[in-house]
Amino acid sequence: MTSIDTTSRPEPRAPGRPRPYVGRPVVMATQHGKAEVVRDLFAAVGLHVIPVAVDTDRFGTFTPEVPRPAGAQAAAEAKARAGAAAGGLPLALASEGSFTPDPDTGLVVQHELLAFLDTESGLTLTGRATGHAPWARSWTVDPDATAALDRVLAQVDLTRTRLVARPDPAAATAPDAAGGAGITKGLGSPESLRDAVRHAARWSSRVVVETDLRADRAPERHPVIRRAAVDLIHRLHTPCPACGRLGFGPDEHTGHAPCSGCGTPTARPTHVVRRCPHCSHEVLDAAAPATAGPGDCPACNP
Repeated sequence: MTSIDTTSRPEPRAPGRPRPYVGRPVVMATQHGKAEVVRDLFAAVGLHVIPVAVDTDRFGTFTPEVPRPAGAQAAAEAKARAGAAAGGLPLALASEGSFTPDPDTGLVVQHELLAFLDTESGLTLTGRATGHAPWARSWTVDPDATAALDRVLAQVDLTRTRLVARPDPAAATAPDAAGGAGITKGLGSPESLRDAVRHAARWSSRVVVETDLRADRAPERHPVIRRAAVDLIHRLHTPCPACGRLGFGPDEHTGHAPCSGCGTPTARPTHVVRRCPHCSHEVLDAAAPATAGPGDCPACNP
């Protein structure tokens, strides 16, 4: 059974310069400020990130108005191609995030991809990182219940977090409630949230209030985006031991490390599978540490 490694760890340091690209400019397609999140990491290895304005929302949104049927990887690569075309340069970056429940714990997990595209050689590489996201919240409220909305506001720091209000498709009263109608984003005050809830209620009898997950509205995403960038940087300078092409790196975490206190299997992985994205050569390495602490144990810390 495959485990998701969401272990909190210090941000790794970027490696030495990737020789094929040192000193090269690389455009980053973004409309939510992600170039500033990773610029210093790439500068440390001689890559100069240049943001280019692209309507990246057309490749999918967290809210329902633009679906992402092909998945996060395809969306990130499409953004990178659009950035290369818009910037007129052969090297491009693009980021894509998604949020899913952890199959072992049920907690929300943040997944970040950072795609690198070299249009001259055809090389495409992706850096990845995951982390628990307890800050990504969602509530369903009765638009006429003031107390319910007050409880939501009591759980959110609007000086840092922004919210979205949208119709609940399960309680639709209008045919377009499942699409983009009635959605308001970037809500940063109690008054704007109350107004947005009343607006969304024109399409449904209940309203979904949730964290605005866009990177410029959710700074909590930034540490995981940066870890994805460091993973990509490592891949850009790590050749496969079998075929010699760049991109070799961790691709999968497997196993369930036993609790150091009672021996119960936990969600912490026991092994890391390092794999080549080109020839599929792989190496299985033991993950450290070999055991999990009682705090990660479903028996010791249910």
